[in-house]
Order: sequence, then C-alpha cells, then structure tokens
Amino acid sequence: MPPATRRLATGPCTGAEDRAALIALARAAGVPVRAVWLDTPPEVCLAHNAARTGRARVPLVGVHATRARFVPPSVGEGFDRVDVVRHALPLLPVELGTEAELLRGRVGPPACTGERRTM
Repeated sequence: MPPATRRLATGPCTGAEDRAALIALARAAGVPVRAVWLDTPPEVCLAHNAARTGRARVPLVGVHATRARFVPPSVGEGFDRVDVVRHALPLLPVELGTEAELLRGRVGPPACTGERRTM
C-alpha cells in the first residue's frame, strides 16, 4: 500500500467521540491529523439554511440539535493542530433576500476575516 499523503474527511462531527475514529484512522496511516473549524455564527448558519430549497433545507430542529451537541475540536483529542477560521458577517451574496431579512440589514458583499489561529 502506498504511503498516505493528504486526505480530507468532512461531516457532522459534533464531538470528540464522533471524531475519534477519523483520528485513529489517520494515525494508523501515519499521516498528520489536522482539524479546520469554520466557526460560523448561528445567524449565518440559519440564513444559509433558509436559502436552501427542498430536501437540501435542514429542519430547524436538526440545526439547533446539532449546534447544542457541538464541542469544538482540540489537540487534546488527538489532533496535531486545530485551525480556527472565524467569519465576518455577512457571508452570502446580497441577492439572497432571505439573508437580508434574517440579518436585518447587516448584509453586504461576502467577506471573511481570514483570521486563523492554531490551538
């Protein structure tokens, strides 16, 4: 088997127990384990969800339940590093009227502070 290089795993890993299998898999493959946490404000998550249609829209009970279970990743659970990316409002284009309504006038061009820190 060729040596592992770079791999990406994503998903609703809300806590250390959800991430443990991925960390163990990476360790077994001999690759560094890095988490990138996109720290997104709740109102932005709700705006993005509201802009979705049909089956793509997550029921609000699911959004709130996932947020309630979420525990930020840490090096203490086995990551070599954790990068946190914090976003400045707003993140969606102005054309999405639902976001403009939800964010009550705080809408402008997409922006990201680009702030990163290693925990």
